[in-house]
Amino acid sequence: MEESTILETNFILLALTKSRDLEFLLSTLAKEENIRFESVEDAEDLNGQQPDDYIITFIIGSDVEDPIQSAQRLHAVNNRAKIILITKPDNIKSLKETVKFSPFIGTNVFCLDESNEEKLEKRVKEILRDSLKAEKYRSVVEE
Repeated sequence: MEESTILETNFILLALTKSRDLEFLLSTLAKEENIRFESVEDAEDLNGQQPDDYIITFIIGSDVEDPIQSAQRLHAVNNRAKIILITKPDNIKSLKETVKFSPFIGTNVFCLDESNEEKLEKRVKEILRDSLKAEKYRSVVEE
């Protein structure tokens, strides 16, 4: 029980999306993993927050105008964050190609296809769990 409380207060899943369906799916997944969820509409909404304390994962939806630029801004806020870009099936190949040649080298960037909700849900859960394990390990090592 105590571990759950620690996770709820120390971690947040931040989604940059205008899709209410996607937001609902992500908030449900976050709740299952005991992660607080906050949705923002623009990277500007991050101003004034203390991201190093609690943001571990950013998720950017397909309806965001320029996902790469948004991801770069978010990465500038927290360079340890895992970034998940969720896009429409037609865009997945070009998005992966763009990420490959963008200044994300050495970071964790995932490009996921939004068309298969079951597969998307499974992959996002895996990424969140891996993030939590990494953060727990890092906090033990840093103590």
